[in-house]
Amino acid sequence: MTDFRWTRTQFALPDGVTYLDGNSLGPLPVGAPARMQKMLTGEWGAELIRGWNTCGWMAMPRDVGDRVGRLIGAPAGSVVMGDTLSIKVYQALAAALALRPDRRVVLSDSGNFPSDLYMAEGLLGMLGQGYELRVVAPEDLADAITDEVACTLVTEVDYRTGRRHDMADLTRRAHAAGALAIWDLAHSAGALDVDVAGGQADFAVGCTYKYLNGGPGAPAFIYVAAAHADSARPALSGWLGHARPFAFEQGYAPGAGIERMRVGTPPILALAALEAALDVWDAVDMAALRGAVAGTDRPVHRGGRSRLPRARARDPARPRPARQPGVVPLCRRLCRDAGAHRAGRDRRFSRARHHAVRGDAALPRRGRHRPRGRRDRAGDRQRRVGPPGIPGARSGDLTDQADFRPAYRLRAAQSRAACPKAAKSGRDTGSSDAFHSGCHCTASVNPGAPST
Repeated sequence: MTDFRWTRTQFALPDGVTYLDGNSLGPLPVGAPARMQKMLTGEWGAELIRGWNTCGWMAMPRDVGDRVGRLIGAPAGSVVMGDTLSIKVYQALAAALALRPDRRVVLSDSGNFPSDLYMAEGLLGMLGQGYELRVVAPEDLADAITDEVACTLVTEVDYRTGRRHDMADLTRRAHAAGALAIWDLAHSAGALDVDVAGGQADFAVGCTYKYLNGGPGAPAFIYVAAAHADSARPALSGWLGHARPFAFEQGYAPGAGIERMRVGTPPILALAALEAALDVWDAVDMAALRGAVAGTDRPVHRGGRSRLPRARARDPARPRPARQPGVVPLCRRLCRDAGAHRAGRDRRFSRARHHAVRGDAALPRRGRHRPRGRRDRAGDRQRRVGPPGIPGARSGDLTDQADFRPAYRLRAAQSRAACPKAAKSGRDTGSSDAFHSGCHCTASVNPGAPST
């Protein structure tokens, strides 16, 4: 039984970070710095060139490959580490085409990772001879496997949508048509319970810097099924893929089995960091991992149907995104932090101002005093000049509009009661000098008031 609470503690993440980018770069294993330091000082520093033998560096690609192989359902001795994923794609594709020399079509899908298609285009363009890269929609892949196809080149998990192809079914269809199957596990190794042997894959490739936490630039891996291990021709016939690399023979003789897929000097520093990550992965049951991953989407999808409300979509044919609980408050908080709440605040202020002005039905509309805004040096019209004559407010005082409006209504009501001319005309004349010219009523308390 895998303790995923323990495995979580074995990776370093900054405080407060929820990391969702493992599909691009996995987090740092806690044990990696110490493992790297040991390799640098205790092995390279102390052993120098002897480290290739005394520290087991020469065998690391095969030894680490066996540890990765357990995570993808590959038997021991069928996986080797080294180089980059693009190099391994090139090797696998060239070997598969050489095993089917009478066919000219490489079949892939539009959900494949672009770099796989780039490598296929480059290889087929160099080979010439009428080779064709045929790309179809992911859902049409099974029906597109015909007797023209030399091999299929498919990424098991679509990096855009998370869709997982059925490895066993597509491989069975390819074999039934006489084709070979190459699988890219870059987005599934370490995330799902992959089974290349059970799925009868002919070749499989993948990287280790994503879910396997090998670090930036960590080496790739390649798997070759036992049926092809001694017949597959490595397109890149490198020194360490030679059957006798230290014999320094003039001609190339491929190594036995998976060893022939080695190319150049293994990246020992990168492999040491990957070893630290695999120390954690060695304690993980991949079937248990699949169950844990399935549990994370259970609140959203159960029984094939979403249990959450869906947002309205423009195109009915496209899937509708589910609205997760708590997303709306989170978005509002983020918008508020970014200052996007100002529009809503302005609307609320305008609504309050509307009710403050229109709420008093006793106030006649004509003659109502509307305080004029005063712009500050920055040009913002956020503060207002209080109306002259307001009890408790001096002429020219700066105050928020909501603060002086109740007092302003009181001042206007007092002016109607105190001024004979206002009572006769029914006008609101609270601070009009023109109206109070020659009038000695109590409404004329501020002879400096502006006229309306």
